[in-house]
Amino acid sequence: MKIHKRDKQTATEEQANFFFTELEPYIASLGNNSAVLEVGCGNGVLLQKLAKCFINVDFHGLDSFGDGFEDTHQSIKRSLRSGGFDFYNTNFESFVPNQKFDVIFSINTVEHLDDWKTYFELCASWLKTGGVLLTFAPNYSFPYETHFGIPILINKSITYFVFKGHINTFEVINSHQNLWRSLNFIKKTEVLKFLNSFPCLQISEDQKIVERLVFRLKKDREFSARYQSLAMLVTLIKRLGLLNFLLKVNFLSPYMKICATKK
Repeated sequence: MKIHKRDKQTATEEQANFFFTELEPYIASLGNNSAVLEVGCGNGVLLQKLAKCFINVDFHGLDSFGDGFEDTHQSIKRSLRSGGFDFYNTNFESFVPNQKFDVIFSINTVEHLDDWKTYFELCASWLKTGGVLLTFAPNYSFPYETHFGIPILINKSITYFVFKGHINTFEVINSHQNLWRSLNFIKKTEVLKFLNSFPCLQISEDQKIVERLVFRLKKDREFSARYQSLAMLVTLIKRLGLLNFLLKVNFLSPYMKICATKK
């Protein structure tokens, strides 16, 4: 199995462009001085794009960086100097906001949280009435691990046993030490069940997110090349005539976009 070193900056730009279009409908309708928070904002590329487009909205980014993230710190400082957004270098458990938010979103973040239930509880408390919590993440009911580009064999332990060499090499080549350890293999059914237990939240999901991702893999050669193993898997699924089946069998959908609105 060939392992490709990823161009982090290009990959971040690609992701930001895709999720900008996903978030735009929710932010475009906000009024002046509305507040938006991204949890797990990384180097802030997406927030900077949003801030330039929606100048009437206050944007905030939350992420926890320790030693070894000097490049990320410099990128965020450049964004702040350009009038992009407010940044909080802390984890979500320690974050105490001084305001409520109209939109809170996370992209490929909850699958790395040890205590994802506490995360959702806190986010619900940070929302304004009528505010929206958006969660984008891989669904581990689907037997494929997108970070490492490998099939999931029954569970995390067995998968690591079989692919240990590939996983360790990937982490070294891409400077992602402990990435595998951070994954919680969260499932969409678990998230939906937990969020639906909140009387104050109204839950919906956008199942067409998978179709849009598939379309991008098909039309965007650079994106497809960068995520070659995923593109190959999608191609095989389509040739076997299983894509429509997966889209209809909701719990097997490889990716989730869940919207929780505070009543």
